[in-house]
This record gives sequence, C-alpha cells and structure tokens, in this order.
Amino acid sequence: MVMFSGIIISLDLCHEVPSQTRTISYLDASWQPAWEVYDYMVAETISDYWTNFARNSDPNGKGLVEWPAADAENQPYQYIDVVTTTFDELTTFDQMAMEYYAIRYGLAK
Repeated sequence: MVMFSGIIISLDLCHEVPSQTRTISYLDASWQPAWEVYDYMVAETISDYWTNFARNSDPNGKGLVEWPAADAENQPYQYIDVVTTTFDELTTFDQMAMEYYAIRYGLAK
C-alpha cells in the first residue's frame, strides 16, 4: 500500500463567518457564499487528485503538481490552492492552525 503525504487545503469554504446569534459555517446548507473563479480552480484540482487516486491508487496525473509518497522518514505536505506547492514539513503557523482545529473539533489525541 502506498501512503501519500498530508494535505493542507486553502478554501474559503472552510472559514467561518460570525452572525448576530451564532457562527455560521460555510458548510451550513442554509447559507453559501458565491464562489470566485479561484474557488472553482482549487475544487477542480482537488477533484483531479481524488479521481486519480480512486482510479490508480496514485493521486498524481497530467497537469498536477506531483504529490510525493510518504514513508516513515519523509512526510511532505501538499498545499493545494490556486498554486499548489509541496513542502517537506509544516510551517509553524500551519502546525498551530492544525492543532487549533484538532482541539476545536475534538480530534486532538
């Protein structure tokens, strides 16, 4: 089995917007912001990676930034945005953000 690196997705859809009475998640079906061109670009990139992975057990494909396989020593991260980039390790900010969301959503170990 091939294991691929972690992923960081930059989508405005993952943010939250404060409301007068509660926080409204963009994933709340009762309210959706209008997508911009870059939202569709990122969604298409993610869809391409998932489709390739489902078909071939490998997310890589034509026109995509190579998503390196991970192993015990190397666990690079793919930052998917309008420009997709691969990093050898998370930045301090990304580590803090991941810890925050893990705690917030009860995913912390």
